[in-house]
Amino acid sequence: MQPELEKIIKSEERPNSLSRRDFIKKIIKGGVALGVASSVSSMLLSEPSKKITYDISIKEYDGLTQALANYESVRKDVATAVRNINSLRGAAVSSEELNQILEKVKIEPITEAKGTQYMITANFESQAAREFMDFFEIVNKAKPKILSWARSGKNNAINPHVKEGYYIQLSANKNEANMLNNIEILKKLGFKNVVLNYDSRDKVIKFLIGGYSTTDQATSQAEKLLLQDDVLDALENNELGIVNAWHKDDQVSLEWEKIVKEVKILKKQDKKAYTRLEQRAEKRNVENKKIYRKAYSIKEIESIIAEGVNKHNAKNKDKIDLDFAKAIAYCESTYNPYAIGYGIVSKIVKNKDGSYARNKGGSVARRNVKVALGHGLFQMLPSTANSMGVKNYSDEELFNPVTNTELGLGYVSYLMNLGAVKEAKSPAEKMKLLLAAYNGGEKAVQMSDTAKLLGKKQRAFENEMNRGYRETRNYVNKVMAQYNEFKSHP
Repeated sequence: MQPELEKIIKSEERPNSLSRRDFIKKIIKGGVALGVASSVSSMLLSEPSKKITYDISIKEYDGLTQALANYESVRKDVATAVRNINSLRGAAVSSEELNQILEKVKIEPITEAKGTQYMITANFESQAAREFMDFFEIVNKAKPKILSWARSGKNNAINPHVKEGYYIQLSANKNEANMLNNIEILKKLGFKNVVLNYDSRDKVIKFLIGGYSTTDQATSQAEKLLLQDDVLDALENNELGIVNAWHKDDQVSLEWEKIVKEVKILKKQDKKAYTRLEQRAEKRNVENKKIYRKAYSIKEIESIIAEGVNKHNAKNKDKIDLDFAKAIAYCESTYNPYAIGYGIVSKIVKNKDGSYARNKGGSVARRNVKVALGHGLFQMLPSTANSMGVKNYSDEELFNPVTNTELGLGYVSYLMNLGAVKEAKSPAEKMKLLLAAYNGGEKAVQMSDTAKLLGKKQRAFENEMNRGYRETRNYVNKVMAQYNEFKSHP
């Protein structure tokens, strides 16, 4: 950095007024080269005749991950440069004006002869652009350049900045190609509010959609996404997470709020739907073979369930309807034997030295985290499987579709003998109560407190006022709809 410029930046006495031309003269007077082509230099030194804007490439990277990892740092540098330039000119930049500039700091994939470069770009009005380029090159040792308007990357710009709010998390991994493909899928569906966030701790890219003002808004959009075949093709399971984003000490924190699970009813007469289901299974099988897991087709999965039902019914007086068993398995895992269902639990936060972290009020800090719960076709919880008294099952054993089906049917048989289920007046009511217990636990089919007060016979999960059982009510309706579909089209 030139001594004179450094002195101006550090000085407490700011000039009352410093025009763009004077600003550039001060830089040049110190013997600093502008580092731009002569044609661009002459353009920068000439007064603009009309208000125009320039797209500027601030830094370039060979990969998307590298660009995302450095994005927030570059964004801060841009903010600092804008503040300093305005200070040198004797003007102050408001938070609103600064945010308008920072909103235009994006990542663009630009394909050139040497391959695809990921450029962190910004857009400035003519005068601001000229001053910014000169200042940034000198202070940050970088060489910004003006980009052509005719470039493909402009329409494919990626937003990596997470604002405060609620987001749908589609995925979190290191696969750049999948991330870019998912962006295209969502663009076709009309979703433009896509954000890629690099998690420096886990070294993964998080694919977010948002931010929404409330969890209900995010949940509603997630449920719609889970009914889209293109989105389901990109997911390992029929689940999406909702996270809450907030800023602390210039860092973005994401905390899990809930898991949204939705199932698109499989129409047996819809050949395209079945073909798509089989294609997803084939795609999973390719990945499973890489880690030496056995591959299963959809037909094999349905055959395993049918064989399991036949064995169960031959040994037990409580008979299970095959279509009912298939409906549960499909709605739980979409026939993915290696499906993992997640849940949100609250855990105590610890400091690096092992002591408990504290909130401002002194209470022990807690944070929501996502944990694996359900395993396999029937989404068996390890605790439920192990409580059935046979043995303690490993994760891989629970992913075995034969074992998982046996356990799932055993649990269904157990629920059939619950008092509330046995007392049901019709087969349909019996199925609904059983499903409510399967999804929401045995308490879901106990009499609700509200119902008792009103003298009604209403189960806890049926009470619309009970928001905690909203998912259970939806689950019961989905499984029953899938059961009726299977039953009507054998």
